Amino acid sequence: MTFEDDLATGMIAEQRILFKVQGRYPLAFQMQGKVKAFDIFVPEVMRGIEVKNDSKAHRTGNVFIEYECDGSGSGITTTLAHTWVYCTKEKEYWVLVEALRGHIEQSKPRTWCNQPEGAVTVVRAYIIPSSEVEAISEGVFNYEN
Repeated sequence: MTFEDDLATGMIAEQRILFKVQGRYPLAFQMQGKVKAFDIFVPEVMRGIEVKNDSKAHRTGNVFIEYECDGSGSGITTTLAHTWVYCTKEKEYWVLVEALRGHIEQSKPRTWCNQPEGAVTVVRAYIIPSSEVEAISEGVFNYEN
């Protein structure tokens, strides 16, 4: 899968989550631009949502949580979002960012450092079993096949 493929798949996931959020909060909107604090803003509650898409989690049983890119903090380290929605091929996990950070601090998950396929920079990430992410999630939704 190329970076462009990942980007397109991520945009589809963001649109799907935005549609769900707008069912309850009709003013919610998708943030635009390359540098942003989160993917979706919900003005009714003044909170941001970050949408993450992992195309390999269903095979590995793990979730990839980026914390550094090209030597600078990124992902879970720098997000201003209140909630992360983590989309895999089979499930959608709604996790409070503080719960995820707390879990990482407590569990000290294994880390990964490499250049992802199609990327031009080195990324560092936590590798967390999907079952652990599910356990700290506020909501988990299965996708119909």
